[in-house]
Amino acid sequence: MKRKFLIFAMFLFAFSMGYAVNGNEEFLKANNFLEQKKYKEAEKYFFEALKKGNPNAYNALGYLYYVQGNFEKAEYYFLKDLNTITDEEEKKIVKYNLAFLYVKQNKEEKAEKILRSIKNDDIFVYYFLEDMYYKNADYKNALKYSKKALEKGNKFSINDIVIISNKSKKLDNEVMELVKQEYEKGNIYAYGFYGLIIKNTNLKRRRKNLQIRN
Repeated sequence: MKRKFLIFAMFLFAFSMGYAVNGNEEFLKANNFLEQKKYKEAEKYFFEALKKGNPNAYNALGYLYYVQGNFEKAEYYFLKDLNTITDEEEKKIVKYNLAFLYVKQNKEEKAEKILRSIKNDDIFVYYFLEDMYYKNADYKNALKYSKKALEKGNKFSINDIVIISNKSKKLDNEVMELVKQEYEKGNIYAYGFYGLIIKNTNLKRRRKNLQIRN
């Protein structure tokens, strides 16, 4: 089951590096070196941008250390950024970056904690957690968060619910009823699954009837 949140998380890194105020010249130089994978030069200019008060330098340094595999320093600068900014939308971006970093280190509990602190019940939190637990074969929690995503209005999540349930061999009546409900609501992602459920139900009835006759 492929998810798009990893691409989204990387986009957040790039997005946060696209804006600058003070130290703009140094910041852009650093970003250019970063794109060329000239990390020493990038580090130098990000620190110069930071000295001049560039508001995005902390997050950029976090990403710089992340791509080099220095997760301790990456966490340090992401947390510095998180403690510096006040805007909730900007905080959300940094929290996603931190969660991505924690997942990379198999620190799922820390990832969930930072994600659960995001205000307004953001739907991407559920995507992220669902994928994290699915990859760890924790299908119970993966199913829990895919259902929450569905409740938040993500129609495609019915697809994930069926896949996770099937993977865990727990495609039970509750899940089948959920598929039926989504089908009746006009959720196009439930159509194919609903057809399979009807077909499977009819097949079971036929087998049962044959057993009774025999």
